Amino acid sequence: MIPEASHQPILFEVIKNTKGSILELGAGESSTRQIHKLAKGREILTIDDNQEWAFMYSGLKENHRFIYLKPSELYNYFKDDKNNWSVVLVDLSTSDERMIAIQNYSITSDYVIVHDSQSLNVAQFFKYWRQFSIKDHSDYPQTLLGSNYNDVSRFNIKGVIDYIR
Repeated sequence: MIPEASHQPILFEVIKNTKGSILELGAGESSTRQIHKLAKGREILTIDDNQEWAFMYSGLKENHRFIYLKPSELYNYFKDDKNNWSVVLVDLSTSDERMIAIQNYSITSDYVIVHDSQSLNVAQFFKYWRQFSIKDHSDYPQTLLGSNYNDVSRFNIKGVIDYIR
């Protein structure tokens, strides 16, 4: 596993154990195609603030939409998005973008997965949360799984270390 993919075990397990729509904030080689494959038949929306990344995977059309938003447009989009997403993956470019997304989607979504969460103080937004690292690779980015509606301890994720709070 490469460091950029350290969120995969958590993301894949949550997708396998949920049924609703998925929002991917930040397209990438370690998530977009994999989400598309795992969530076959479910609504998927991928948003990116980099135009190249936003449309790199646009060939994945079945139930999968792609939107490019300038960084200045992200806040209004998040604020106005009233969808009840089942799973939200937050992997945007900047900490500010990520924090705004997390604040909004922690209220409106069943599960929020935050890649590279070790430097962000995001657990405060969730009633239930777990912080993960890849076994034998504690130097890889950590991933937070949070929810305000569902106890996240029900997920048994192989190959990760669960940091007890």
